[in-house]
Amino acid sequence: MKRFTVMFLLLLPTLAIARTAPPDTLDLYGGPGTLEGKFQTESGLPDPQGWVGVDDSAPSPNGRWSISTHNAANLDSTVQDNHAWWCGEDLPACGAPDSAWGYGNDWNEALGTSRTIDPTVEAVIELTGILNFDFEPGYDNLYVEVVTAGGPVRLLTQSGRDMSYDLDVNYTLQPGDFVGENGDEVQVRLRFQSDGGWSDEDCSWPTSGAVQADHLSLAISQPGLPPYPDQIESCEPGDPSYWQQISIPELGAGNFAQLWTGLDDMDPDRDNTSPQWAFLNDGIIVPWLDPSHCWVKCYGPDSLSIYTGQPLRSSILSPPIALPDGWEGTLQLAFDAYFDPAECYSVGIRVAMDATSDPLGESGWVETWSGTTFFHGTPSYGRCESPIDDSMVPDDSRFARIKLQAAQFGIMCWGPQDSPAPYLDNVRLQLAPPPVSGAPLPSALEAAVAPNPFNPATVIRWNLPQSGDLAVRIYDARGRLVRVLHHGPAAAGPGQITWRGRDEAGREAAAGVYFCRLTAAAGIRLLKLTLLK
Repeated sequence: MKRFTVMFLLLLPTLAIARTAPPDTLDLYGGPGTLEGKFQTESGLPDPQGWVGVDDSAPSPNGRWSISTHNAANLDSTVQDNHAWWCGEDLPACGAPDSAWGYGNDWNEALGTSRTIDPTVEAVIELTGILNFDFEPGYDNLYVEVVTAGGPVRLLTQSGRDMSYDLDVNYTLQPGDFVGENGDEVQVRLRFQSDGGWSDEDCSWPTSGAVQADHLSLAISQPGLPPYPDQIESCEPGDPSYWQQISIPELGAGNFAQLWTGLDDMDPDRDNTSPQWAFLNDGIIVPWLDPSHCWVKCYGPDSLSIYTGQPLRSSILSPPIALPDGWEGTLQLAFDAYFDPAECYSVGIRVAMDATSDPLGESGWVETWSGTTFFHGTPSYGRCESPIDDSMVPDDSRFARIKLQAAQFGIMCWGPQDSPAPYLDNVRLQLAPPPVSGAPLPSALEAAVAPNPFNPATVIRWNLPQSGDLAVRIYDARGRLVRVLHHGPAAAGPGQITWRGRDEAGREAAAGVYFCRLTAAAGIRLLKLTLLK
C-alpha cells in the first residue's frame, strides 16, 4: 500500500481553527466559489467528483521470507557466514548506522513446515529454534502458530527487539485437529505481521529486517508410536530444507468509503446534513460481512456503525490536481472532519500526497505521507489543517493527489462503543508563497512549538537574529535531560527540528510534561510541551 519516504505523526487534542490565507495564497483545489471538495452538485445531490475509496487494510503479497546471511552471524557463531531464514527486504538505508535491509508496512508473511503423521492418535509437538527479531513494539508482531482443522492456534506472540531469543513452544493436537488434503498433517508456521506505519519503509523504525530464524526443529511424538525424527533447519547451502515461505490468503477489512447525506452526530453546536464521506458498513458495500449496527451511539443512517471485525484502514483518494508550472512555496491542506472517539479506540485521519508528471495518474506516481494524524477528544466537528512537507513533493511534480485515511489506532474494542465517525467534507488544497527573501530578522531569539499537546511528534521552530551556535534540548518535568536535538551552528533566520517523543537511546518517552530549552547568543527560550499517549 504505502511506498513513502518520510512519515511523522501529529496528535492534535483540538482541531485547528481555520486561518485566513494571505491574499497571494493560491487555491489549487476547493475553496470559496467552487463545488470542488464539497462532494455535491449545485442542487445538493451527492457527487464524488472523481474521488474513490481504497481498502488499505488488504494484506500485501506474501514472499518476503528467504534464506540469507543478513544479521544472522550471532545465531550460530560456529559457522562462517552463517545463514538463517530472514523476513525482510533490501530497502534503502535510513542513514547511519542503519543497514540497507529492513521490513515494511502492512506485511503478513508466513514461514511454515508440515509433517505427515498418524491422524488417529494425539500428537505432542515441540518447536525449538533461535531467533533475532526487531520491529515496532506493540504494533508489529511475530506469531508462532499451529494450524488446526478449526483454524490457527497461536502458541506465542513476540514484539519489540530480542537479538538472541530461544524459541521453545509445545502443543497437543487431538485426532480431528490435523489438516492437509488427507487430514493427516501437522502444520506449524512463524508469521510476521506489521501495521500501516513505523518501519524501515518510512524510516520511522530502522532495523536489519523483522525476523531471523535458525536451527528450527519440529519434534513430534505420539503415544504408542515410534518418535518421529527431528528435522533441524540449518539453512546452510547443501543441507536439507524443511521450511518454506507460505501464502496466507486473506481479505482486507473492506472498502467502506461512501458518500452519505443527512448523517447525524453528537456535536451540540453544529450539524452537517450535506453529503459527507464516511466509512460505514451497510452490508452492501462489503457483502461478505454482516452490517455493523451500533448498539449505543446509534446515529448513522439505519443505525450503522464503523466495521470493527478487523482494524479499519480505508481511504478516499482524489483525482489528479494540477500544480502551477514552476511552482514554489508550501502546499497546505485543509478539510472539515467530524470525530467521535469511542472509549476503546481512536480514529485518525492520515494525509498523503502523491505527485507525478502524468496527469492521468497512470505512471510515475510515488505515494508519500505528509505524516499528519488528527485526533479529537470530544464528539464535534472541526477544521483540520496540515502543511505538506516540501520534501514530500518532488521538484518536477506537475500533479498531486490527496489521500485521507481513516484508521483505528491503539487498543481496540470490538464491543458496543464503536463509532460511525469520522465524516469528511470541504477539502481544500492551497499553495502558500515562499517566504520573502530579505525579511527583517528578529532582535532576539524567538521560539514556538506545534502541535502541543502532541503524539508522537512535534516541531520546534525558532528565528535567530544572527548566525551562531544553537542548542535545543528536551528535559523532563524534574529537570533531567531527555534528548539533545541540536547542538551546533545555526543560520540566521527561521529554522525548525522535529522531536518524535524519544530519548537519546531511541526509547519512547513516557506521557507527561516536558520542557524544550533553546540556548543561543541572542537569548534563551523555554517551551512547555505535553506528550500524550
